[in-house]
Amino acid sequence: MKTYLLLLPFALLLASCSTYKPLTEKDRIENNWTEKELKQVQFYLSSDIVIQRKLGSETSTIQNGKVRIVNGERIEEIIIKKGTPGVLVYNSVDNRVGISFEDGDDKFLMFGANKGKGGRYYLLASDWQNQVGKVQYEGQTYYCTPESGKAFLTLDLKKLHQIELEKRTAKGRKI
Repeated sequence: MKTYLLLLPFALLLASCSTYKPLTEKDRIENNWTEKELKQVQFYLSSDIVIQRKLGSETSTIQNGKVRIVNGERIEEIIIKKGTPGVLVYNSVDNRVGISFEDGDDKFLMFGANKGKGGRYYLLASDWQNQVGKVQYEGQTYYCTPESGKAFLTLDLKKLHQIELEKRTAKGRKI
């Protein structure tokens, strides 16, 4: 009985461990996931993404983020926290995916497989200069912070296995 009591905290620790794993290009190829299947997968961020844009004096409405004053300039900032759930809204044939972390048109970010980093799906930008990426979000140009470039997509293995269990082929029956 004492052995079971000693093992109980360890078992609880294991049960609470994260079941998240990075989405990789290898996963997509080996599992041959269709767009329909990927739309059933819940994606999560590995780390925070912060995107910012300068606001001109003509900009009157702020919809998503908060406004800060940096060096005398008005900056709109949108923060997508580590672990934020997202869904697939765009799937390309060249291993890029658009993931949305909030409701609304064009509110998604692009991720792509980075072969140099194990094929993980990292945040993509149209241009990187001094580790600052240029991205499109809600029809506007934003710039992501250097730390944002380290963010990649993860999957919840428990939910992924549930989806995989639903996908099967009947073998047929013989007399």
